[in-house]
Amino acid sequence: MEKDHRPNWVVRCLSVPGPDTSLALYIAFDNARWLFGCGEGTQRAFIQKGLVMRSLTGIIMPSGGSKDRNGLPGLIMTAADAGIKNLDIIGPPDVGHHLASFRASLQRISINVKTHHPSTASSELRQIYDHPSINIKAFSILPSSQSDSNDQSSPIPTPPPFIPITSTVTNPVPHLHPPTQPWALPPDQKNTWIEHIMDDMFSRHFAKPSPDTPGPIRPNSADARYPLGLLDDSVQRCDMIYVFQAPDFPGKFDVASAERLGVYGKARGLLVKGQSVEVKDPSQPGGTRIVRPEECLSGGGTGAVMVIVQCTEKTLSSLMQSSQLNDYKHPEGDKKVALMVHHTSRNICMREDYQRWVQSFGHETKHLLADTASSSNEIFFTSAAWNHLHLSQIDSTIFPFPNSLPQTAPPFSSPPNTGLLQSGHSIRMHPPGSLELLPRPSKDIPFPLPYLTSISDITSPSSEYHNACLKAQETVKHLSLPKPLKTSATETTPLQSVNPIFPLQDVGMMDRHDKVTYEAKPKIGDDIIITTLGTGSALPSKYRNVSSTLVEIPGTGGVLLDCGEGTLGQLRRRFGDLSELWKDLKMIFISHLHADHHLGLQSILEDRFKHNIHTPLYIIAPIQIAISLQETYKWQLDVPREALRNLVFLPSNRIQGMISRDSLSLVKRVEGGSGSSVGVGKDGSEGLGRGWPFGRVDLTNSEQTLQTNLRALFDALSLEELQIPLVEHRGRAWGLVLKHQTGWKVVYSGDTMPSENLIQAGKGATVLIHEATLEDDKPDVAKEKGHSTFSQAVGVGRKMGASHILLNHFSQRYPKLPRLAPSSTFYPSYPTIDQTDQTIPSTSESVTSTGTDPSQIISSSLQPDSEPIISISFDLMSIRVGDMWKMSHYMEAMSLLFASEPEESEGMMEGDVNNVGTRQKKRGSGEALLDEVVSAKEDTVGSKSGGGSGKGLMTVGKDGEKTDINHAPVQDSDLRKDGGMVEMGRKKKRRAEKAKRAGKGLSGGDGMISGSGVGTMEGNVLGEKPEVGGQEVV
Repeated sequence: MEKDHRPNWVVRCLSVPGPDTSLALYIAFDNARWLFGCGEGTQRAFIQKGLVMRSLTGIIMPSGGSKDRNGLPGLIMTAADAGIKNLDIIGPPDVGHHLASFRASLQRISINVKTHHPSTASSELRQIYDHPSINIKAFSILPSSQSDSNDQSSPIPTPPPFIPITSTVTNPVPHLHPPTQPWALPPDQKNTWIEHIMDDMFSRHFAKPSPDTPGPIRPNSADARYPLGLLDDSVQRCDMIYVFQAPDFPGKFDVASAERLGVYGKARGLLVKGQSVEVKDPSQPGGTRIVRPEECLSGGGTGAVMVIVQCTEKTLSSLMQSSQLNDYKHPEGDKKVALMVHHTSRNICMREDYQRWVQSFGHETKHLLADTASSSNEIFFTSAAWNHLHLSQIDSTIFPFPNSLPQTAPPFSSPPNTGLLQSGHSIRMHPPGSLELLPRPSKDIPFPLPYLTSISDITSPSSEYHNACLKAQETVKHLSLPKPLKTSATETTPLQSVNPIFPLQDVGMMDRHDKVTYEAKPKIGDDIIITTLGTGSALPSKYRNVSSTLVEIPGTGGVLLDCGEGTLGQLRRRFGDLSELWKDLKMIFISHLHADHHLGLQSILEDRFKHNIHTPLYIIAPIQIAISLQETYKWQLDVPREALRNLVFLPSNRIQGMISRDSLSLVKRVEGGSGSSVGVGKDGSEGLGRGWPFGRVDLTNSEQTLQTNLRALFDALSLEELQIPLVEHRGRAWGLVLKHQTGWKVVYSGDTMPSENLIQAGKGATVLIHEATLEDDKPDVAKEKGHSTFSQAVGVGRKMGASHILLNHFSQRYPKLPRLAPSSTFYPSYPTIDQTDQTIPSTSESVTSTGTDPSQIISSSLQPDSEPIISISFDLMSIRVGDMWKMSHYMEAMSLLFASEPEESEGMMEGDVNNVGTRQKKRGSGEALLDEVVSAKEDTVGSKSGGGSGKGLMTVGKDGEKTDINHAPVQDSDLRKDGGMVEMGRKKKRRAEKAKRAGKGLSGGDGMISGSGVGTMEGNVLGEKPEVGGQEVV
C-alpha cells in the first residue's frame, strides 16, 4: 500500500436517472476521485450542482443504453483540457471498443487514458481495477436465454484467415492493402488492435505508421476500410455488478502492546516505521523473538464495501441465480456491505424475490434505488428552467414552459433500510456515517412548474422587467393587427414598408398606432417552426446546451440540424412525449465531426426505435459518423432488420453541387435502394452483415444507389433543391441548403467563418440559421478558430439576401444573453411612432462594430425588405419564421432581465485551471474533499479590467461569510470560452456597468443589445489554446 493512501471516503449522488440525466455518483477520497456514470448531460450536471472535476482519477462506465454512456467522450476531453494527465476508464468488456468507435472526434494529446475491463462477459466475480485507495471487482449477468437476440439478423460467418498483429507489414502501401480486416480478428487480437487505436487517440506513444510498422496499419481516425465490427452478442447484452472495496485500514500504534511484547525505547521507533524488531525472550529457541509492527496496532479494520447492481427484466433471473455475492451476505463477516445502489426499475425492486435477495445482505446494509423508469420528471437543470420561465413572461408561445409534469407511478413501499436515491444524497463510507441529503447550492433553486396553473403565477424578477414585458406585448399585439392605411403622413416612407424587426423608440404611445400600418400578409415559409434545442458552443453550460436545432415543416416533416450531447433530454423537456415528433422526423444533418455536434445521435436513434418508429429516416453526415454507428450495437439492439434498413445514410462528401429534383428524375430507381446507400464492400466483407448497415461502410457504393436515396429524400421533404456546401472551419465541415417546392429556402451554416460557398448556395434564403460564436472585437480569434463574429454572421445573411437571420452557437462566455455588437450594427435608427411624417434613414451603409452613433447615419429612405429580420436564440425556444420580427421588441425586456442578475462562473474546470472560483470544503475528520464552484456574485473580486492577467482577491465562505484569499495570476491562456468565465472587474465597476447597461437597452440606440454583460470578462482576450481532436477550445 502506498504511503499516501487515506481510507476516508464519501459517496455523493450527483444525478439520478431522468428525462435529461443519468445516474452519476461521485466517489471521493481525500486524494483521489472516481465518477460512476458517464451519461449525456453529466458535464452539465457538475456545473448545475456547483462541482468541479478536481483530481479525477477515473470514470466507471455503466452498462445500459447510449444515453447512459455517451457522455464519456466529452468528459474525457474536458478532463484533458483541465490539465488532468492520467485517467482510468473502468467498465464492461466493451469499454475500449466503445471509446474506439468515437476515434474520429475523440482525440487529445495531453492525457493518458487507460481502460480496465474484463475481456469477456464473465459470470464470475473478478478484479478489474486496483488502486491504493480502492479495489473494484465485477461480474456480468446475461439474459436468461439468447432468444432475446435479433432473430432477423444475419449469423456471423466464419472469418477469413488472419495475419497476427505481431507480424511485419512489408507492403509499400500498407494502409491501402492491410493483410486483414480488424473485424475478422479473434478477440485477443482485436483487443490489441483497439489498444493501438487508443494509443493513437491519446498519443501515448504515437508514431506515424510506416511500411515497416509491425502489424496491420491501424488508422488514427475512422476509416471505411478498417471497421471494427460488432462485439460478441453476450458483451452487448450483459449488465454489470460492481463491488467497490477500500483497503483494510491499519490501527494506531499501541505503546502498551509494544511494552507487553518487550519492546522499549528506540526499538519502538522502528516498529512505528514499519520495521520488525528482535527482542530477548528466554522462553524461545535461541533466546530471541521477532516482533512485527501489526502486533502492536489497535483499532484497525476492514475497508468499507459498496455494491452497484445493474439489471433489467431480461437479466434479473441471472442475478437471482448468481452466487457471486454470497460472501457479502454474512453481517458478521469481513465483507459486510455498507451501501448497495440498485440501478434498476421500481417494478423490479418491488418484486418479492428481489426484496428477499436484498434483505439477505442484512439489516445494516443501506439500499438505495436509482429508478431507471423514474416518473417524477423533476427538472434537474433548474437554472435554465428558471431562465426560460422568466422569458415566458415575455411570450409564452415562443418560450413555452419546459415539460416537467410528473407521470403516474406506483407507490414505492420500501423496507426500513431501503429508499429512493436522490440527487444530493451523501453517505460517508469511512468513518461510517448515516445517509444525509445535502442542501442544494444557493443558485440551484427547485423549479416549481407542477404547481403553476398559469403564467400569472410567476413572480417577475423586478417591476421594471414586468413593465417592459407588458410594453413589448402591447407593441407586438398592435403591430400584429392588420390596419388600413389612414393617413398620408407616411407617404414618403410608409411604415408598413419598414421591416418590423426595427425596435420602437416609444412603445408607450399606443394611442397613435392608428397612424401606422403593419401589413401582416403571410409569406411562404412563415409557418416553419424552428426550435433551438442547444445554442451554446463546445461545452454545455447551465443555460445553454450544445448544438442542435429542430426545423418543423408543417404538413411535411421535421429536420434535425446537428445533435450534440444531451439533445434527447432537450427534446423531452421541450415536447414531453416524443412519439409524434419521431413520426414526423424525416432527416438528421450532422455538419461536422466536432463532438459537440453529434454525440447525441445514437441516443436519438435508440429512443426513436424504442417508440417503434420504423419509417425511413435520412442521415446526411460525414462518413465517419456511419462508421461509428456501424461499430456500436446499443442503439440498434433488438431492432427489426427492415427498420434498420430504413435508416438511410448519405455521406456529405458524396453530395456535390446543387442537387435538383429535375436532375434526380432522370436517374433510374434501384430496387431496394433505401437503406443501402453505404453498400457492401467489394472485398467480400460480408462478416459485418450482422448489424446496420449489413455491410461495410464504403465509398464504393454505386452512384445510382445514392441518387435513388436522394430522390426518396426529396419526396419525403417535398424538396426542389438540396446543397451541402463545404464551409470554412477547422477540419472539413458542411452547411445545408434546403429549397422547398413551394419556394422557401432554409440555410444552416454549422460551424464556419464567413463562407462564400454558403453565401452563393443560400441566395434568397427565407431563413438563415448562422453561428455567431464570438463578439465583434475578436475577429482575429474567430478567424483562427474557424468561427464567425456576430456582425460577420449578419453580413453573410445580408450578402445572401436572406429575409430572416437566426443567430446561435454562442460562446459559453455569454451563458444567458450574448453580448452582441452595438445595436446600430443590426438595428438601424428608427423614428418613434409619432414621427411618421419624417423620412426614415437608410442602413444600407456599412456600420462598423465599433459602435457608430446611429443618429449620425443620414441617407435616403429605407427600401422595402432591404434589411433582414434578425433574432438571437435561446435553448428550448420555438419560433415561427413569421414571428421572428417580434424578438426585437422583446430585447429591451431581456436586457433588463439579465442585467439584474449577477455574473456567474459557469465552468466545471475553471477552478482547477486558474485556481480561481473554487473552494475546498471538508466536513468532519478525514472526510473527503468536495470541490465547489463559488459564484462570482458571492465569492469573487477580480483584478483591474483591461489586463490579460493579474492578481486579485477571492472571497469565499459558507452562507455568505466571506474571507479574502490570494490566488495565482490568471493568464490569457487559461481563459476558455467553453467552460465559463472568471469575472475580472471590481464590484464597484460592475455595479456601475450594470446600471449603465440597464439604462441603455436595445432601443437606446448606442447601447449594447444585450444590456447585460452576463458571463463576460472585461479587459481580457480569448486564450490561444489550440483545438485538438473533436471538442473545440476557443
